[in-house]
Amino acid sequence: MLYLFDIDGTLIKTGGAGLLAFERAAVELLGAKDVLGGISFAGQTDPRLVEHVFLAKLGRAPSTSEIEEFLERYLTYLPAHILDTAYQVLPGVHAALDRLDERGAVLGLATGNVERGAQIKLAHGDLWRRFRLGGFGSDSADRACSSPAPSSAASATPAARSTGAARSSSSATRPRTSPPRMPAACPRSASPPGRRATRPRRSPPPAPTG
Repeated sequence: MLYLFDIDGTLIKTGGAGLLAFERAAVELLGAKDVLGGISFAGQTDPRLVEHVFLAKLGRAPSTSEIEEFLERYLTYLPAHILDTAYQVLPGVHAALDRLDERGAVLGLATGNVERGAQIKLAHGDLWRRFRLGGFGSDSADRACSSPAPSSAASATPAARSTGAARSSSSATRPRTSPPRMPAACPRSASPPGRRATRPRRSPPPAPTG
C-alpha cells in the first residue's frame, strides 16, 4: 500500500520560515518587499510562486535561469530561518508513520516544495528519512504533474484525514526501478532547481548542515 503525504500543514509547520526565506531572496534579487502579499500558497509549487512574484513585481514571467537563481537563494536561507522560527512536527505524525511502517506501507511525498526544500524542512524534524519516493515542485511547476503516480491505474483515495495522507491500492509496494509515470500533458521541468528524486531512494540523503 502506498501512502502519499503533503508537507506544510500536514506533517510539519515551519512557523513562516519558508515565507521569510522567500522574501529575503526577493529583496536581494529583485529589490522587492512583501512579494507574497495577496498570493495564496494553497496548491502552489515553489517555481509557480516565483512566477507570481515576477509577474506582480516586474510585470513579466521569469526565465528558467531566473527561477533557478531565485530558488537557489531561497534554499540558501531556509535552514537558518527554520532554526529561528516556531518549527514543529504536528502531533501524531511520528506515531502515524510508525504504524504505517509496521504494516509494510510505502511512504511517499506529494508536495509543491522543490526537493531540496522538502529535505531541509523534513530533516529538521527527523522525517526526511521516512519517505522512499516523492513528487516535488522541482519535477514540474504544475502541482498536478509533480505527484508520483502508482505503477497501476489505481487512483489515490483519501485516507487518514488527521494526517492528510493519500492512499493507493496499487500493487506497487516495492521501490520503483524507474521514475513514476507523469500524465502525458505535463511537461517536465527542463532544468529544475535541486536534484530530481521521483525515483526511490535506497537510503536517505544526508541532512543539510547549514
